[in-house]
Amino acid sequence: MESLDDDADEAGITIVTTEETAFATKQLNIRNFPALVLFRNGDPLTFKGDLEDEDEVLTWITDEENLELPDRIEEVNLKMLQRLLDNTENVVVFFCKRYV
Repeated sequence: MESLDDDADEAGITIVTTEETAFATKQLNIRNFPALVLFRNGDPLTFKGDLEDEDEVLTWITDEENLELPDRIEEVNLKMLQRLLDNTENVVVFFCKRYV
């Protein structure tokens, strides 16, 4: 995963690691470790392929179908927004102040 960090960062995807297996097993129903989960606006999508295959992992985490949530407004960071603007013909952007 270390070698994929720069490629993922270029795509606007932040990679975070954790050893909190309790969250993974209870909240995400993950039973086999290590595991890779992509969170799209908080919705988890678990990788089912070979974690040793860097090309397969990079292809999966940057796949448009995995990144999009149909019929949902997406919260994106600046790098992801730039990627969308560069690669998508029609984009609607709504900027708002985020309240935590």
